Amino acid sequence: MSIIAKKLFEVYEIEKEEKFFEDFRLLALALNEITLPDRIKAVNSKEKFATKWKIPKEKAIREYKWIEYNTFGLHALIFDVDYKIGLDRLKSLINQKIGVAPTWVCLTDKGAQFGFILNSYIAFKHEKAIKLALLIKKEITKLIKADVNGSHRLKGFWRNPLRHDFLFEDVRCSLPDFYHILPKPKSKRKKSNTQKFRSEIVARKIAENRFGFEKGNRNDWLFRIGMLQSKNKSWGDNEEEVRRLLISIMYEVSTPDSGLLPHTEIRAMAKSIAGYNREGKNRVGGNFSLPPENFKRGAMRFKPIFDEYGSLSPDDYEKVIKERQRKSATRTNKIIAKNGDKKMTREENMRKVTKARAEAKKRKVFNALSGLFADDFKKKNGKWNVTKIAKELNLTRNTTAKYVAEFEAQKQK
Repeated sequence: MSIIAKKLFEVYEIEKEEKFFEDFRLLALALNEITLPDRIKAVNSKEKFATKWKIPKEKAIREYKWIEYNTFGLHALIFDVDYKIGLDRLKSLINQKIGVAPTWVCLTDKGAQFGFILNSYIAFKHEKAIKLALLIKKEITKLIKADVNGSHRLKGFWRNPLRHDFLFEDVRCSLPDFYHILPKPKSKRKKSNTQKFRSEIVARKIAENRFGFEKGNRNDWLFRIGMLQSKNKSWGDNEEEVRRLLISIMYEVSTPDSGLLPHTEIRAMAKSIAGYNREGKNRVGGNFSLPPENFKRGAMRFKPIFDEYGSLSPDDYEKVIKERQRKSATRTNKIIAKNGDKKMTREENMRKVTKARAEAKKRKVFNALSGLFADDFKKKNGKWNVTKIAKELNLTRNTTAKYVAEFEAQKQK
């Protein structure tokens, strides 16, 4: 070896030794920081893991091979690898698989151990955070193929890196740094095939911006408009009338690009819509791309604000909304008024409706208790079977009990 090479080697060895002592000092400080109690358990052989003796932590960190971590809370996530691997190779593997650098990596008799020191301490009473930490440990164990027994626990004995060959990096981490390795949570509720189909159709519509009468959306659009326009109409259950409505809508909104639907599909659609109206199951409502002039736009026949007024300032828009609300309220009060010029407020009308409903329920119960089959509602001891009456009349048990008591009170008078 030349003199220059020998000097370079000596300088390299000195720098290496200085770096080792600096890493040793920083790691010792880190271990001293995360082992909270002043006295901790520490041993030099596995046979003594059950020891109850505690040693001053400065002495334990300096002299013992195994020390107890996370005694009163979670300070570090530590893992045990039971296969032979070099320190640099293991550190590279961790960075590649997890994307978070470990604070230390140290060699053991069987393989190696590595640990991540956390930015902040997590008390064991914080169940959600502890559960998350355990999930993270399990995922890292899978990715690195670490030993399950030595890695899935949160506290206990692990190697003291200062008493083994180690690599140190002065970094800290937090649980959110590991979110990307966690599996995505699966929905507990399974979707039916119908729900999956509908979700897929909606996703396609949004992706392709299909919401009008155009190919790929014609049947759905026309069916919904037909349901909306025939809802609560006297002719809504008439299949022929609904068919005429669908044809008139289709001819009005169709374009050369959209084309027309076959009459066989129109007839099937009309039959379905009439059936929904006949059974009272037409629950379609909402905003649809209706033709601008010839169809109703709600009970007040208001046009879209920007179609009617053009561009508006926010203040003018609010004024238009308030004016429309006033007109709607006036119309509602006119409909509610039952006796000549006497107008009822919305609140008064609700009280009247509620009272009428209560009277109807009361009459129902009284008729059942005084009818021909009243004895069927009695128990063997002669008392009324409130549960049976409620079930028969489709009322709640509390409501039924209330009117049964009233019936009995009137009967005693």
